[in-house]
Amino acid sequence: MKASLPDIEVRVVKFGQMSFLEQVTAMHDTGILVGIHGADLTNLMFLPVGAAILEVNPYRWYDNRFFGLAPVTGIEYFSYNCGKSSCGM
Repeated sequence: MKASLPDIEVRVVKFGQMSFLEQVTAMHDTGILVGIHGADLTNLMFLPVGAAILEVNPYRWYDNRFFGLAPVTGIEYFSYNCGKSSCGM
């Protein structure tokens, strides 16, 4: 992603290695959150209003909990479902 978007700052974060304050700060400074479906995406509630989330779902999986949370917090929601079994599950 970094190579494809050289003019855009792309950061990789591991929420499990961050304090709560570090997680909130990272989200507050994020315009687009891209992540694989999981509990870490709950941090979308700390994104600034007008930001967006792209949830990547594994093969044959869909769970709409983040779809429901995003509009309540003023965030645009997008999802991508992998269309082949080699993507997981």
